[in-house]
Amino acid sequence: MVQILGDNTFVGCVDDTYALLQHKTGLYLTHIPNISKYLFYERALIDFSSMESFAVSPPAPITPLLRMALEKEGGGDMGEECDSIAEKLTKLLLSKSAMLNEYFSIDITGNGELRSLPEIIENYVPPMGALPSFLLKLSLDVNWYEEKPCFRGICDELAAFYKIQPKMYIDHSTTTTTSRGDNVSLKWIIQHTILPAFRTDFHPPNVLQKENCVVKVAALEKLYRIFERC
Repeated sequence: MVQILGDNTFVGCVDDTYALLQHKTGLYLTHIPNISKYLFYERALIDFSSMESFAVSPPAPITPLLRMALEKEGGGDMGEECDSIAEKLTKLLLSKSAMLNEYFSIDITGNGELRSLPEIIENYVPPMGALPSFLLKLSLDVNWYEEKPCFRGICDELAAFYKIQPKMYIDHSTTTTTSRGDNVSLKWIIQHTILPAFRTDFHPPNVLQKENCVVKVAALEKLYRIFERC
């Protein structure tokens, strides 16, 4: 697995989920969202307390985003109960803002606005359509009371947020922090940002094979023999 992803040649994207990679004479179908989740988790751990950041512009008010995520989870308008829960969760994140900023470059202002997020991979911006869900899971699913589980839990939620998520990018031009003026496609990001990161100090877990995230679909030497007979 390490060799396949670490020495891959991009062949093409099947769609926004699967890409074809070549390693030596093997052709592999790879599930980019699942693999990228492990990539972002590993990078978040490695860069703990030393992450670069990018600005969220304009700053995003947390309470309305939490309310949006709660209503989605609850299946509709939850009224005042939703407002109360969203405000309590905002206060929780505010109480952890210094730690989130110091170790993960998640900058939350005193008035409850998200001002920056970590740039886990250079020039990559996560799917901002998933931001409400990320904030909700960050506030509810992280064990804030024990240090190591807390840090790993935050890395888990960052990885789940940052992984490739088709149809969750509000504007493909915002999937890169560079000043490119063109509209960068998700397939371009997979080829030029995610796949190069696979080749750089990435140690994919064996569970990816059990989940069939990397599947050999052809051996090129066999294809050559077929062509020779034709």
